[in-house]
Amino acid sequence: MEKKTIEISLLILGCSATKRHDADLMPALQRYDGPMYRVLRKALRERPGLADRLKICVLSAEHGLISANTPIADYDRRMTRELATNMRPKVVEQANEIFGGIRWPGFIACGKTYSIALPAQIWYADMRSSFGGIGCQLAQLKTWLGGLP
Repeated sequence: MEKKTIEISLLILGCSATKRHDADLMPALQRYDGPMYRVLRKALRERPGLADRLKICVLSAEHGLISANTPIADYDRRMTRELATNMRPKVVEQANEIFGGIRWPGFIACGKTYSIALPAQIWYADMRSSFGGIGCQLAQLKTWLGGLP
């Protein structure tokens, strides 16, 4: 019997100002509660097995680049151009640690300021990025998620 391999896609979302304010630590995917996160969680609920095909990361103004299952506390920090520029070296280190040299095809959905923090190593031929206003970006995320096997 032939062993079936699962194709993994990378999804990087910018953090959200809308958060769940529970006092305890919770996974980043649950802490952030903005529209992108709601779309993603809905897709994960409705499509069994989708989570197994995604490597989900968050670009956070507080934490840099983290896995979506990383437990985080509630915080209030907004990404600025200066912060994004200064956190680039940290994000490079975090990307190397999280990705371990593997380059997955994928999708990046974050604002222009957040994209400043992303290292060049993340941008390659098989990565797509959202653009436009939040409505356009949500539609692009839904379309990309819907196109995954």
